[in-house]
Amino acid sequence: GGGGGGGGGGFDSNTDGSGMDYSNGGQASDRAGRQLFVGNLSWGTNWQRLKDHFRTMGEVEYVEVATEPRGRSKGFGTVRFSTTEEAAAAIASLNDSELDGRQITVRLDSYA
Repeated sequence: GGGGGGGGGGFDSNTDGSGMDYSNGGQASDRAGRQLFVGNLSWGTNWQRLKDHFRTMGEVEYVEVATEPRGRSKGFGTVRFSTTEEAAAAIASLNDSELDGRQITVRLDSYA
């Protein structure tokens, strides 16, 4: 037995003026479109806190907070989702959201 799973959520593509364009698919890296740059992090935000903040939006595959050699945060990090849809939803929902008292910046990672 066992019933089939339900359909996925309907992702409506109303552009909100952010000018995001996925038409150039098939880039060299399959991370493109799934990997996000997160800026303006608090010095106290570690990768676990960052992951907790983003995992509400989908399956987080990879998280990193950039640190200096002595271990101090550089104030930015990287989050990679399993799908481009989750990444796009995270940008829409979490850009300018507050994490550890700072208003963080979330955008596609242009180096992915």
